[in-house]
Amino acid sequence: MGKRELIDRVVTASGIKKSAAKPVVEAMLRELGDAVSKGETLNLQPLGKGIVKNRKELENAEVIELRLRRSKQAIEAAKALKPDPLAKAAE
Repeated sequence: MGKRELIDRVVTASGIKKSAAKPVVEAMLRELGDAVSKGETLNLQPLGKGIVKNRKELENAEVIELRLRRSKQAIEAAKALKPDPLAKAAE
């Protein structure tokens, strides 16, 4: 999934306008990137708990290995919130 698709999904899931969602999603991604780059542990349910395992600086990039752990409860809760795309529309 790319940033555009993420923004579109946020718009669909939340019902807010794209012009309002875009700066929020971009700020969130920037903050997450900064936190991972600093080696901070993330605890963002239902996404999960992310721990930086390895970090390597290259000439033109940074390689970060992130281990993400999701509880079965969080996975089930996320599935419950997501509508089934094959479900029939209510009549």
